[in-house]
Amino acid sequence: MDEALDLLVQTGYRKCVAYLTLGDVPSVSNALVEYHCLVKVKAAMDQFRNGLKALGVLEMLHECPAIWKPLFVLDATQLTAGILFKYFFQKLTLS
Repeated sequence: MDEALDLLVQTGYRKCVAYLTLGDVPSVSNALVEYHCLVKVKAAMDQFRNGLKALGVLEMLHECPAIWKPLFVLDATQLTAGILFKYFFQKLTLS
């Protein structure tokens, strides 16, 4: 329980835990998602951006984004059952 409370405190959620109800589930889950998907990764993303800027790469990214896109954005492929099957049920081969 203490671990869960510490996690809520890290997210900035301030409602008193003693008064939480099932109606608070959406606000608690939103706070957790916002913290882990936005706040927690922001420092790393800012550091990455500053590193690109220090090397002069950030300017080039802004000038010619189409050229750099393949290096930073994975091509979207249609997800199929076959692809999922391949990842979840790989065959073992004996060498």
